[in-house]
Amino acid sequence: MRPTLPSPPPAELPGIGTLLGPYRLVDRIGAGGMGEVFLAEHQQLGRKVAVKFLRPEYARRPDLVRRFFQEARVVNQIDHENIVQIFDFVEGPLDLCYLVMEFLVGGDLAKLREEGPFAVGRAVAVASQVADALGASHRRKVIHRDLKPENVFIVRRPGRGEVVKLLDFGLAKLSESMAGEGAMSQPGLVVGTPDFMAPEQAAGKTVDGRADIYALGLLLYWMLCDDVPHRGGTPTETLIQRATRPPPPCPERTSSGELVPAPLGELIDRCLAREPADRPAKMEEVARVLAELAGSVSARPRARRLPWAVAGLVAAAALAVVAASRWRPVRSGAPIPAGSPSGAAVPAVRAPASAPPPRVSPPAAVGALPAFQATAPLQVVPAPKPKPKPSRAAASARPRRRAVHAPQPLRGPSASPDAPNPDALLLPQ
Repeated sequence: MRPTLPSPPPAELPGIGTLLGPYRLVDRIGAGGMGEVFLAEHQQLGRKVAVKFLRPEYARRPDLVRRFFQEARVVNQIDHENIVQIFDFVEGPLDLCYLVMEFLVGGDLAKLREEGPFAVGRAVAVASQVADALGASHRRKVIHRDLKPENVFIVRRPGRGEVVKLLDFGLAKLSESMAGEGAMSQPGLVVGTPDFMAPEQAAGKTVDGRADIYALGLLLYWMLCDDVPHRGGTPTETLIQRATRPPPPCPERTSSGELVPAPLGELIDRCLAREPADRPAKMEEVARVLAELAGSVSARPRARRLPWAVAGLVAAAALAVVAASRWRPVRSGAPIPAGSPSGAAVPAVRAPASAPPPRVSPPAAVGALPAFQATAPLQVVPAPKPKPKPSRAAASARPRRRAVHAPQPLRGPSASPDAPNPDALLLPQ
């Protein structure tokens, strides 16, 4: 009996600085259950790309290698702007398999959700682009089967806002012409993510595009409500509830309190129907409804509320206009007109005997303090109007007056005794 030779240890992935043809690995930017992703740069063109490696222990399994390279074939045949581009795939020596992909700067929906809840307009805009990408793949007879927040990547492009890039077609179900031998589409094979899986997909039944429609309904529900319906304690309980219980209706408001438009709620309810026959028949129908909603609901993030100080100034300006339109002089002890800042009768404010009467600011300045609450009421006394200067003839006809001086106030040592006294009063002789 021949001795069994031990299998060679799995090769290691190349490290940073390694040259793979024209590409040099620059940094490790991500990892998953089956592989790792590195940032690389083309040495001649300076173009940045992402290199996705299949782990060496999986690279020895022909079925997983076919599934890994299936993604490249699918993406290039669909050729849609909302699907990540793949430039090359290599199966090299020493169990080295990798894809050269478009390098994206942004974040997936799971990471963006950590920044705060999605507004309705933003969720509709994202779902509309996802529906367009899935509609293009369905026309090529490709079912994604793994739609989830981690596979929806958001890139911000100048002048275009947020652009969706759909990732990971490694679990896609292909048409017979594309699948070939040993494709991941056999009946009874359960693949996907439980939280975003259609009931028929979880049961291992044959699926079509309506499984992606169900997953898109779950994605919309998750963006608006921060969770998926039928949440069980374990993934198995979640799938059992989804397969045995009717779906709950979409809430009228999001997790942040924003109102969900009725057409959007109805679309989500249809997408989450337990039976595939009760869902929209085609992804194009879903994309059309979402496009109509995107035109009526703003995709921009909700405007921030004005700070309290700014809101107070705006309210003050409005009250000032109202006060200016209704202000009139009042006598001492008379009530101020209704709508004034204090709204109560106020006594006059008198200046000292030696000072001239105080001049009153314009009415708008009085109304510019709506938040002021006087503890002692205050009266506004208008300044006296200046009398017209009499003519020379009228002045000569009047009786002459003599100057009677009031007691002189204290003056400094530099004051001249012959200087006129501003406090003198003119009395008739």
